[in-house]
Amino acid sequence: MAIDSGKEYIPSNYSDTQLDKIEGQEYEQVKARHILAEQGTPSDYLRLRAIPFADEVGTFLAEHPVNWVVELNSDGQMHSLLKIDFAEHAGAMRSLAHNDGLPLTAQRVVQAVRGEKESAS
Repeated sequence: MAIDSGKEYIPSNYSDTQLDKIEGQEYEQVKARHILAEQGTPSDYLRLRAIPFADEVGTFLAEHPVNWVVELNSDGQMHSLLKIDFAEHAGAMRSLAHNDGLPLTAQRVVQAVRGEKESAS
């Protein structure tokens, strides 16, 4: 596919937390991860920065039994794109698509993950 020919020029999807970039949705996800860790549910974080997805995305998905796709999009488009490109990991992906006109909150992320854990046990 023509778009795949430029993959080597796309920035890596792995991202360190950059203090000058923590705002809006990213800040709430960092906050949610902190709350979950305090409650005994540690997590990892992958910031998707470009499509087509870098190879690191598939590696990240393979390394985790459950992968939450948190996005400000009521249709869950990023979740759908990930399921198409990484179909072998589709069963481990969970969508947290949010777009009700209000900002995403850490509490919403925590409730979604907690609800998943409770229904699995």
